[in-house]
Amino acid sequence: LAMGYGDGVVKVFQYSRGGYQTHEFNAGHSGRVHFLKFHPNPAKYPFLYSSAFDGTRVWNLKKDSGKLMSNETTDALYCFDHSVMMSNMKCYDVRGREFGPHGFSDELIVNIIQGKNGEILAVSQEGTISRWDQQTRKCLGSIQLESRITHAFHVPIHNHIVVASEATCNFYFISIDTLKVERFQLGFNNELLSIGLLEKAKEKWLVIGSTDNNLIFMNAKTRDAQVLPGHDDAILNVAVASKAKIVLTASKDHTLRAWTYEKDTLKAFAEGSTHVEQVTGVAIEPKNESFFISVSGDRVMKLYEMKQLLQAKEHMVDALEPIHEAHSVVAHRKLVNHVTIAPNGRFIATSSADKTAKIWNAPDLTPFMTLDHKKGVWCSAFSPIEKVLATGCSDHLIRLWSLSSGVCLKIFEGHHAPVLSIAYVNNGLQLFTCSASGIAKLWNIKTAECLATYQQHSSRIWSIIPFSTKEASMKRGDELLTISEDGTINHWRENTAVVHKESAERLQRFQQQQQQLANLLRDDEHAKALQLAISLDQPKQCYGILKTLLFDEDDVHASISSLLHSLTYSEIMSLFEYIIDWNTNSRFSTLAQVMLKHMFHVLDPNFISWNYEKSIDSLLSYSARHTKRIERQLEQTFELDFALHQMKLGGGHKRARSHHDLPEKAATKKLKH
Repeated sequence: LAMGYGDGVVKVFQYSRGGYQTHEFNAGHSGRVHFLKFHPNPAKYPFLYSSAFDGTRVWNLKKDSGKLMSNETTDALYCFDHSVMMSNMKCYDVRGREFGPHGFSDELIVNIIQGKNGEILAVSQEGTISRWDQQTRKCLGSIQLESRITHAFHVPIHNHIVVASEATCNFYFISIDTLKVERFQLGFNNELLSIGLLEKAKEKWLVIGSTDNNLIFMNAKTRDAQVLPGHDDAILNVAVASKAKIVLTASKDHTLRAWTYEKDTLKAFAEGSTHVEQVTGVAIEPKNESFFISVSGDRVMKLYEMKQLLQAKEHMVDALEPIHEAHSVVAHRKLVNHVTIAPNGRFIATSSADKTAKIWNAPDLTPFMTLDHKKGVWCSAFSPIEKVLATGCSDHLIRLWSLSSGVCLKIFEGHHAPVLSIAYVNNGLQLFTCSASGIAKLWNIKTAECLATYQQHSSRIWSIIPFSTKEASMKRGDELLTISEDGTINHWRENTAVVHKESAERLQRFQQQQQQLANLLRDDEHAKALQLAISLDQPKQCYGILKTLLFDEDDVHASISSLLHSLTYSEIMSLFEYIIDWNTNSRFSTLAQVMLKHMFHVLDPNFISWNYEKSIDSLLSYSARHTKRIERQLEQTFELDFALHQMKLGGGHKRARSHHDLPEKAATKKLKH
């Protein structure tokens, strides 16, 4: 074991033989030693390397001597068969002699990895990964990453170098043989605003929009990701045409962009700039994918024909094709927050900051119904089974509206922040809602009852989508994805049937255990009955068993001693907790005090853990209270002794008066005793 000290001294200890000191090098460094490393082959090369602000030194452990290797300090040292390399890529032999001009990169190195056939791979802080011939010092190839690197390490089983970037904390998996990025995973997400699902054969891809202007395309199974540039500002909404394999993105840069799936990636092929303010929402007609809708901060809703995108996709060129609107209408008086289309494609719902949600006929965009709210409306969702619309509002309420009459059928209360997203689950029988506080709730639509509350996110939950593009699965809503401003994506699975099954199994198991407990009590197997009652956490049953032992058995001490010795430590502590609770009630304190007496006689008092310090204080205070109560009762019995003594003295040959002959006050006192 080598230790470096603040005064520049380096000491070596033989810890495997008692930890005695074998070496002390005090004639080297003049300041704090911040780096130490043994050569990995100490039998052949018994050298220790140390570094401080005044340079790097090598120490020979056999000769008990050292020398200055370099005037430069280092935070890392890489050892090979016959040489060592500092983090500035200067090479020395194992004894500290410099090889001369090193010929390697001048960039500061994060890590050096031994390759094949005498090659080394250098990972620099500037994002360069290069392969070098160790003998000729020639660069055999390199790759330049986009950001600075903080960490790099070798994964031999996959023959990869895993690199962590500084700014984004992303991970690059680079092949040592080809120096190509084979995998890329996000280590940190910015604020996530929208999500879509693209399904191709058995593969599922997540299309994610965030505040950093880039579109994230991620494999849902492997988490491999691609960061696709294109927009100049945050991507506020994403919509996916599952049949046409087209992705639409709406951005704060006033544009609408179309992407196509091509060789496990997305490629932009069309762009629309028809809005004059941020495009806040986009939705694709789900039944036939014949048209799509966009809404904006300019209060306008626009309809586009999907066939123009299909044509542009077939004749893709390098330049982006323009997207032309087919129809537009001024939808609201203020910013439009959200747009959605009914499953049958006949209605469109828009939500706005002007305190209204509107329903429009599709595809002619004629108004059908206006739903008034008390505050701005953030989102809406059509039911997959009924003619109703659910809306989420800034007043923290969810409302259910009839599409036939426009009447508010139900109001769901429970959120404490604006409701930002809504989805139907369990075949349209339940609602899953998310708020700006990061809280998600599950509701029974029929009763408007909140069934569960979840806090898996810590910030605004902007979007909910089904984790399937199949119509039957989307209707069931059995799996969902939520995306939040906190940078996380959560995968939810509807498990009502599983919960009911587990509940039935627990009930059956409980009934069996109760029957087993009754059988043990009938057979007077008190020890086993007490153990089972403790495992079931039933203090009432434990009280009854102990009461039977204490007041019905002939040899109480032997019975209790045998019982306590049969319990495990955890069971004894559970019983001790029950006794502490019983001691707080005068009705049960007698048995508690008797059991405490037997426990401290039979067991070592050290069985009580320090974790029960506060409980012991409570036990002592209640025990003192019970003692005072008994003392008061004992004092009151002296009055009865006095009365009996007076009766004997005054009795003589006279008949003692009954309590009916006593004065009223004395008779009352007598009856009390």
